[in-house]
Amino acid sequence: MKACYIFFVFLSYNLMLFGQSMQRCNTSPLLLESTNTKDFSYSREGIEIPVVFHIVWNRPDQNIPDEYIFTQLDVLNEDYNATNSDLSSLPSEFSKLQGNPGISFCLASQDPQGRPTNGIIRSNTSWANIGSQRLVIEGKRRIKNTDLGGSDPWNTKRYLNIWVGARMDGLLGDATFPNEEDPNKIDGVVIGPQSVGLRPDFDSPFNLGRTLTHEIAHYLNLYHLSGTETGCFTDDDGVDDTPKQFEEYFGPCTDRVESCSSRDMDMNFMSFRDDACLIFFTKGQVARMTESLFTDRFELISSNTCSTSNPLAPDPLKIAKIRTLDNQLEISLVTLVNREYDLELYDILGRSHTSIPSNIAHTYRLNYADYPSGIYILSLQVAGRQFIRKVYID
Repeated sequence: MKACYIFFVFLSYNLMLFGQSMQRCNTSPLLLESTNTKDFSYSREGIEIPVVFHIVWNRPDQNIPDEYIFTQLDVLNEDYNATNSDLSSLPSEFSKLQGNPGISFCLASQDPQGRPTNGIIRSNTSWANIGSQRLVIEGKRRIKNTDLGGSDPWNTKRYLNIWVGARMDGLLGDATFPNEEDPNKIDGVVIGPQSVGLRPDFDSPFNLGRTLTHEIAHYLNLYHLSGTETGCFTDDDGVDDTPKQFEEYFGPCTDRVESCSSRDMDMNFMSFRDDACLIFFTKGQVARMTESLFTDRFELISSNTCSTSNPLAPDPLKIAKIRTLDNQLEISLVTLVNREYDLELYDILGRSHTSIPSNIAHTYRLNYADYPSGIYILSLQVAGRQFIRKVYID
């Protein structure tokens, strides 16, 4: 019998198209010394990081709505607390190595002057593809500077700054590492607008929000799995419990890949694989990220600027009765009895997999016994908005 795992997120979207030839990132740790991190100890009840999103847009479709940002925070908080439903597909040989960073991300509730904020800044720019790495003048990156057409950072020691801007450099995102020596490399992450949030409308393998999971891990001092060079006997990622890997893997996950005389962790968040493949950090990676937070980035976790309120609007799917039984997904939408709505199941490429016809009882049963294993998205459209739950079928 297949197992089905469900959790909710919220989304309201406009259709966007994006090619599949993009690379995960080109973040380079060459400025840093690779050091193995072993058993770093720390004491905490939880780590919370305040985030500010700078939406720098040239065309209206790049000015992404708040809902995309909310779903992205959901993805980050699941991935960095090991509560992502697809973690159940982790190969058994890696299960003892799986770690939980225990890190939460929130939108900043105060700006650097102590004024209330929602943690989202919007700036219109005359520069197309302002997020591209090549848009630099006198060593300064345009998207990170207001006077160059971008948006100035908030205090980079007390906020995680994330710039969202269109790019044509073949990359989905990039990030700075802790304590980089170049003063012109303003600290933070840059990501294309099409990669923000959980996106059933986005016809691409990078529509599940994992690009930002990957880039923030760079920001917290993690390297790519193969390290800075290609080969089994050269520098690797500096983490003891990730096996040496000859080179990076791209595309969807396969049953098993090997190099350097051991199985590779191509389903690790620091892989270049498609979003649906990436599911976990190791304990060693967690120790390395935690060490950066309690050393170079300590001011970040002591800034106390997180919002205490949930910005999400009421979600009918959140309060709907949903359960699985005998290979069937049972959905009860009793709260929408007097509303018109559409209910569909999408695959991760944004293709409508099943359109579920309405019935007078507003209770639905969907047989998924013959569905391929993987991630699906249950979509509810009502009153011009869309709400979703991600469903993992194993």
